[in-house]
Amino acid sequence: MRLLYITLFMLAIACRSFEAHDDNIESADTASKDSINLQHDIEAYEQNSLPTTSLDDLFNNELNLVELKQQFQLLNCGEKLDFLYEPDTTGFFYAYCMHNGALPRQKRNELLPMGERMISFSVFKYGNEIGTYSDRNELLVGVNAIHNFPELRTLNFVGLDTATIVQTLGENYIQMHHAIVYKTEEKLLILNVAEGTVKWFKFYWIKPELNKIKELPKSIFEWKHPFN
Repeated sequence: MRLLYITLFMLAIACRSFEAHDDNIESADTASKDSINLQHDIEAYEQNSLPTTSLDDLFNNELNLVELKQQFQLLNCGEKLDFLYEPDTTGFFYAYCMHNGALPRQKRNELLPMGERMISFSVFKYGNEIGTYSDRNELLVGVNAIHNFPELRTLNFVGLDTATIVQTLGENYIQMHHAIVYKTEEKLLILNVAEGTVKWFKFYWIKPELNKIKELPKSIFEWKHPFN
């Protein structure tokens, strides 16, 4: 009888171990399927992607760097990103940014820390000289924002719901890493979404050879600023 109890006990342990193993397989299998589905979605998006002229128009017509620099007393934030558009001429990359505490009181976001970066601009500066803040020899190649500003005009995406975004920019997008992503040959718009609304966005003029979304660094889908 004692031998029977021991045998039954060992069988119970074996069954529990097998069930746990099955759970691990199912968990790993689910993760694998999610990865495969995302890969499939990216490939399908890139194969069927049509030019979205509104995206190019938004970037080219709604952003005036000279006006933006006049409206904000921007700080130097650092260096280049590898995927940014780079003219075939002498020059270097530069970045401007503004933190919450440095904004006029009426423009601050009281829900965010005073040290939070609110907006930043990536530029290509022609020539070899750093020059002065008022220089006009700069080409805007990127803007990031976590807060709305009148100066951004129709690029005030923060707080909009996803339905409004799709209605405005169209259905030619892909969802990945908690973001809605629109991409053309030269422009890339990443809209981070939480609870159905946009929390921040990154809008870039990119190199034409960057034709695969999966080539983008994962850090671009995080708010941590690449120039920090």
